Amino acid sequence: MKQLLAALLCLAFTLPAAADDVPAELNATLQQLVPHMAPDSVRSTPVAGLYEVVYGLQLIYLTADGSHMIDGDMVDLEAKKNLTERRKGELRVALMNGLDEADMAVYGPVSAKHTITVFTDIDCPACRSMHRNVESYNQAGIRVRYLALPRAGVNSASYDKAVSVWCSDDRAAALTAAKEGREVTAKTCDNPIQSQMDLARVLGVTATPTMITETGAKIPGFMPTDRLLQALDADQAS
Repeated sequence: MKQLLAALLCLAFTLPAAADDVPAELNATLQQLVPHMAPDSVRSTPVAGLYEVVYGLQLIYLTADGSHMIDGDMVDLEAKKNLTERRKGELRVALMNGLDEADMAVYGPVSAKHTITVFTDIDCPACRSMHRNVESYNQAGIRVRYLALPRAGVNSASYDKAVSVWCSDDRAAALTAAKEGREVTAKTCDNPIQSQMDLARVLGVTATPTMITETGAKIPGFMPTDRLLQALDADQAS
């Protein structure tokens, strides 16, 4: 319980509030559990008497009388669908839609069949392997939007490289150069690196590269073009 409450209180991003008619007992329980934060949404679920409560990307379930809480996934056994993961996907999409591409390094046209948003670390070997495939991705109809996640943290060499890249006049060219191990002119400016790192934390992204698809699915690791295209086609179809 303590870990759950700590996660709720540490969330840095919230979504517009929405609620069904919420029983008073449930509201009272929420005020006791998280007294200094209102939920982003509270709504009924397919299970009678059970409500979904959302704080950022954290989902919990409470009974209408506020006496029982479930911290876990809800699965529709008949449809064989994870309803909790589907809902988290919707919340990830809402967060992605709120981002400004001016804060990203983008490769590929808006008209591409698929768009992936990728958390990347300039010094991550798998990220460099992935970037060598970006042109192939683009040719296959996959647009790539990069967000920075220097895993060594603030004030590390990787963080400084990310700042220099994001402050470059040609961010895409600078990122390619950095991932190829070439020197990038050191620069500083107002930049979104910290906020992108915060977003990664909210999304539960700890490894790089990690992709977020247009449906909000989270795909860790590097995939060659053919496998990634198959995965994105399947994700879109579902």
